[in-house]
Amino acid sequence: MRLIDRYLLSRFFRTLAICFVSAAGLFVVIDAFAKLEEFIMLGERHGGLPRVLAGYYGARFVWIFDRMAPLVVLLAAMFTVTWMQRANELTSLFAAGVPPRRIAKPLIGAAIAVAILGAANRELAIPACRAQLSRTAKDWLGAEASPLYPRYDNRTGIFLNGESVYPAEYRIVQPRFAFETPTPEFGRQLAAENAYYRPPGADQPGGYLLDAVREPQNVAELASLT
Repeated sequence: MRLIDRYLLSRFFRTLAICFVSAAGLFVVIDAFAKLEEFIMLGERHGGLPRVLAGYYGARFVWIFDRMAPLVVLLAAMFTVTWMQRANELTSLFAAGVPPRRIAKPLIGAAIAVAILGAANRELAIPACRAQLSRTAKDWLGAEASPLYPRYDNRTGIFLNGESVYPAEYRIVQPRFAFETPTPEFGRQLAAENAYYRPPGADQPGGYLLDAVREPQNVAELASLT
């Protein structure tokens, strides 16, 4: 890597970091002041205000990066080139025989690297923080009922529905799991009072444990269905 590449990349990533931190900090300040009362109450019960803020906004930084990465990349590239032009550095480079594409090459490479980082953030970091991102400041602990949005399980074709969810308990209230194709033994759907999610174990895969099954009524007498 040549000296001009290191110079351009250092200025680009420094500007990128400043733009992202400024935008994310502005979001945190505005959002935190709007929810300050809830955060203070949570801090009194769960280790102090800084710990609550770190837990709440730590997960949201990955979401902010996903939303703002294209914009901050554009701003960083524009600022880098504009600053060099203002300081007459571009004139000196052109006078030395450096073509414009040679200056744009490291910036394009840096933009591609940030795009790859954004894709990794979208596929890895955001799913890992999905539980924190789905909770609000009023119910940061997930102890209150939240609405359940029906959706299909694409792997099994089962339609998941219910009355509400309790995130902290991994519990669905009044679950109704409808089969894509009705079965002779179990009919069209499974209905129960509660469904508790259980992670995968040594002898069984992860899934929902239904409590007080209402449909089918004779579920204890039926053979297992895979």
